[in-house]
Amino acid sequence: FFNDATKTGIAMIGSYAPMIVVMALIGKLTAKFGKKSVLVTAMLIGAVAGVLSLFAPITPDGKGMIVYIICLMGLNIGNAVFQISVWAIVADCIEVSYRKTGKSEEGSLYAIYSFFRKLAQGIGQAAVALGLSAIGFVEGEGAVQPESFGEDVKSLYFVILAIGSLVAFLAMKFIYNIGEKEELEFLQYPADYHNVKVILKSEILEISPDAYLTAGGTVESDKLAYMIQARDYMFMEPRI
Repeated sequence: FFNDATKTGIAMIGSYAPMIVVMALIGKLTAKFGKKSVLVTAMLIGAVAGVLSLFAPITPDGKGMIVYIICLMGLNIGNAVFQISVWAIVADCIEVSYRKTGKSEEGSLYAIYSFFRKLAQGIGQAAVALGLSAIGFVEGEGAVQPESFGEDVKSLYFVILAIGSLVAFLAMKFIYNIGEKEELEFLQYPADYHNVKVILKSEILEISPDAYLTAGGTVESDKLAYMIQARDYMFMEPRI
């Protein structure tokens, strides 16, 4: 589109600028809003930026290159947040699985993640190939491309990135079910387990557990003490 392959490096560097900003802010953002909320918002911004980029006044000159880089920066906000947060998400999934089943399945969960990541990469490459075919790409050394090919490639690039961001947004919004509440509970579970041990040990030693109980769990310590001492487990969560 710009008829200058040397500008590719500049465009790539510019498109990754959001990564630097996100690295500096991701800790504070996730601490305040939760990983899911931050990811959903970032992916939505990327999808919207992709659609708006299709209508941006990008011309094959220096000014157009600046607009193009700005569009790439908007598109890559979601990607930057995901790339930085993905391992924290994997860790949360492992934690939830352990809390629900009582089994350590890190290897299986990572294998599933790795498989679908490679599957998505394959689908992405196939989508690019199909997209190039749809806009009239001519194969072969020395082949002459259609006159509108440069403009079409630029639009195809934005469309594929926008669709990818939209799919990620929908997945994080409606499929991924570890929200801020669940993330907070990860930090509260140790208090629950501590209180259970205190109550059981105090019962064996025939002493009051009150002085050793701690606050901050998902279940109030006095309610937990009543359920255990009365052997009334009807409203006790299975994980406890």
